[in-house]
Amino acid sequence: MAPGYECGRCSTLSLDADNCCPDWGAAALPVPDVIEEMVSRVLEDGGEVLVAGDWSPRSCARIR
Repeated sequence: MAPGYECGRCSTLSLDADNCCPDWGAAALPVPDVIEEMVSRVLEDGGEVLVAGDWSPRSCARIR
């Protein structure tokens, strides 16, 4: 679990409310688990999620 934030204007996800989005003017909304939210969005958009190796605190994504 990694609590984070979602930009209220553009829906960008971030671990830090201050770095949520360069598009100022909207409050960052708390998200209980940013990783789960990312996975959910990818699957809803028809993407594929692959869990590779041991989990580490740093997440990464590769667009194909």
